[in-house]
Amino acid sequence: MKKKERNLHVPVTVRAVIMLVISGVFVISAKPVYDWIERKSIPYSDVPVYRPGVYESVSRGYGGDVTVNAEFSEYGIEKVTVSAPEETPEVGGAAAVRLAAEIRKKQTCYVDAVAGATATSGAVLRSMEDCILQASMENNPLAKQIELARQAEKSDESPSVEALLKEVPDGDYTYLQEEGDENGYHDYIELTVKDHRLVSLTWDSINMETRTGKRELSESGQYTMREGGPLWSEQADELAGYIVSHQSEKGLLDESGYASDAVASVSIYAGGYLSAVKECLMRAADSE
Repeated sequence: MKKKERNLHVPVTVRAVIMLVISGVFVISAKPVYDWIERKSIPYSDVPVYRPGVYESVSRGYGGDVTVNAEFSEYGIEKVTVSAPEETPEVGGAAAVRLAAEIRKKQTCYVDAVAGATATSGAVLRSMEDCILQASMENNPLAKQIELARQAEKSDESPSVEALLKEVPDGDYTYLQEEGDENGYHDYIELTVKDHRLVSLTWDSINMETRTGKRELSESGQYTMREGGPLWSEQADELAGYIVSHQSEKGLLDESGYASDAVASVSIYAGGYLSAVKECLMRAADSE
């Protein structure tokens, strides 16, 4: 006698639940596998080179403070988090996220800066250097590389304004920065030298696409700094006034490249401005 086949009917809702459970198991089990594969591609050290923990450093970016929190294991950089609330979200903010991922992936602070986000990139990488130095053991080759690079920077400082003025003949000079910042602004300097002294100095920052400068925009209310604070043009004039009155940049900047207490009302990044002034003077000296 032929055995009768039984037709087991599983309701659609039950089958859907079963599929969801199975899918969930695959997703849960796949994440550790993905993490393991990712870690295998990261160049961790073969020997302990860090003191495990979370380290923090803050540097000034384009719009304000950029904070880096870096988590280390004995063998490498495990996690990098960057907080840059005052940077332009779609430019500096995006660059910060990208750099954090690159630093962890390559296990170094020596990664390429993001084009168009120079100031933010510099702040992230400087802070990451600090975190590495804080966490490193004595045998860490990356820390030694950072220290050597910083020593080289100190010994390779550009000539002072005072020294450059001795080489500049009388005349009116201008300088326009070739590469703009992350928002497309280029430093522009106008200065006059007489008897090896600065008699006038003006700074502007110009958007080459719109042909408008921060000086004009700030005075018309289209470019604002801190609420209730001095205009961009007023801060630029205070920096210029300091250099003209002292015939030197000595005491103008703090270690981070921002204005010192000598020009306490200035919040804009003054390091780039001073570099532009020196570049203008160097070109003027070469033109003799």
